[in-house]
Amino acid sequence: MNNRGRLLLTLGGLVLLGGITAIGSWVRGRQQSPPAFGGGVEIRVNAGSDGGPGSLREALFTADAADRAATIVVAATHLDLASPLPPLANAHGIRIVGPAQGVEIDAHALGAGPVLDVSAAHSSISGVRLRNCAGTGVLVRASAVQIASLEIDSCDIGVDVADSVGEISIERSRFAKNRIGVRFNASSRDSVVAAASVMS
Repeated sequence: MNNRGRLLLTLGGLVLLGGITAIGSWVRGRQQSPPAFGGGVEIRVNAGSDGGPGSLREALFTADAADRAATIVVAATHLDLASPLPPLANAHGIRIVGPAQGVEIDAHALGAGPVLDVSAAHSSISGVRLRNCAGTGVLVRASAVQIASLEIDSCDIGVDVADSVGEISIERSRFAKNRIGVRFNASSRDSVVAAASVMS
């Protein structure tokens, strides 16, 4: 093989090696990048206690401090609250996902404040059953909030949507023995309540 052939063969090998290296870097970058919602921040709740490791309270503190959207996966089926929970305040959004049978949150020990205070846009709550709250079950103070498969029983107000927020979706939810099931304090753009039942 002459010198020109060797040179072309060497250059071809270098181009091939560079291509393989670039593909490897791209694959590694894709593996390390966070998933779409939750941003890789997933917090599990497996304790029914009011506070401490594995509690919903601890999960909310962790989610609020995260630098990206967070998902709280609730594995416990019953929670007893003794004091108000921190709000859902992560600016990137927080998603609370209860187990298939739903998580029951008993709020009889709380005062008149909300059980869940949604202050972060692009948040969602699903698979939660709230019982015995003297005040509001879910206070929504941010836009683009989704609520699904929610049950609120024996509270003053089930879901209370504050002024100047929109894109609220409440679907497949049940409200029973509340003074008010769902209240919008003002007109709410692009909001929907669908497949929800309200019983006195």
